[in-house]
Formats: sequence, C-alpha cells, structure tokens
Amino acid sequence: MFNLETSSLETKKESGFTLIELLISTVILTSLIYLAALSYSLFLRIWKQGGIIADTAVNRYRTDILIRSSLESIYDYYVTDPANERAGLYYPFFKGDQDGVEFITLSSVFLKGSPAVARLGIKRTNNSKEKHFEIVYEETPLRDLYVRYNDFSGDYRYSMVVYNDVKDFKPRYFGVWEEKHGFKRHGGLARTLYKWQSSFYGKEKRSIPREIEFTVLRQDIHETLHYSIRTGNIFKTAFFRREF
Repeated sequence: MFNLETSSLETKKESGFTLIELLISTVILTSLIYLAALSYSLFLRIWKQGGIIADTAVNRYRTDILIRSSLESIYDYYVTDPANERAGLYYPFFKGDQDGVEFITLSSVFLKGSPAVARLGIKRTNNSKEKHFEIVYEETPLRDLYVRYNDFSGDYRYSMVVYNDVKDFKPRYFGVWEEKHGFKRHGGLARTLYKWQSSFYGKEKRSIPREIEFTVLRQDIHETLHYSIRTGNIFKTAFFRREF
C-alpha cells in the first residue's frame, strides 16, 4: 500500500506542465512578441518621420544658401536695347518690381563658376480657392547669349521652387532714388539720395540696388530676408555714363 502511493506521487511529479499552464505560457509569450513587434513598428515610424524632417531642414538650408549666394553676387552687367544701341547708351541689366527680380549673377545655382541670367519671383497656382502661389528661381547660362534690356525673352533653362503655399510676397529695393550731378553753389558735388523703393530698374537708375529685402508669408510663418549687394565698379559706371 505504501509503495503504491509513493509511486503514484512520483508519476505526478514527472508528468510535466498541465494544459492550463501551457495555455498561460503561450498567451504570455504571444503578448511579449506582439508588444515587441508593436514597439519596433512605432520606433521605425518615428525614425522615418525624423529622417524626413531632417532631410527637409537640410534641403531648406541648402536652398537658402544657394539663393543668397546668387542674389548677393548680382553683377552690374551693362546692356543696351535697339532704341539706344546706336546712341551708345548702356545700363545695368536689373529689373525689380513686386512680382520679383531679374538680374545677372556671377554665382550660378546650377552651373557653378559661370555667370547666368536669373529671375526670382512669384508663380501663381490654382490648386486651392485661396490665393496661393510659389516663389520660383529660374536661370539660364549667360555664355553665348546677347542680352538686351527690353528684348530678353526670359527663356530660362533651369528652375527650382524656393517657397510654396505663399500667401504674400513683398520685395523692396534700397538704392539710388535721386542724384544731381554738377557743383553746388558752395562747391562740392551734390550727394546721391538713397531710399527703399517698391521697384528698381537699372535702365532708369543707371545702377543696381545696394540691398534687397523679401517679406514672405507662408501659412503662419512670416519671414523677412535681407540681401546685401556690391554696387559695382565706379570706374565702369563712369565709363558707361559719359553724359556726366
């Protein structure tokens, strides 16, 4: 009798896990695997979003640097037009108004080391009911191109979007407003008056602006960008402005 009870107890101890214990273990293991997969999926999603944000920030910084380099390398490239070509009148190729600016730059965005004809301005889009537009930079190489002030077709070879979903864009130009040549009553040359203007044309001012300011409104982002320009060579200016 004693031997039978002892053997039955030993048999129970050697029988292993019960069905309920196996089910509980399986549920726990499945839950751990599910939580691990969920955590990995969440981490991967956050990592991808962070990478996209980082790439966007890098591209934004790169675009800003390229545009600044182009604008601050505006060159006083003298041209003429059919009406004044025989008279020998020349003026810097620069056109600035509320739609954008057109100029000659020594720092090409697309062809490094080469001068180019460039334009930065608005391009209207009709993607929504609200008045949104893009700020686009366009460029074409200057080489083998005879530029006339009024007859340039504006056939740009390269372009890139600088800003999109723009609600408002306001350029300003700081440069020559008025100048009087000759001697004052008390001696000395008259001073040139400089001021901020809503438009600036090289043909009228016979110069390029000293500064350009862009105010850009995008959604809730309001930016004011300043660009300083070297106004050119005074000896070149004196040569082309023989009327003074």
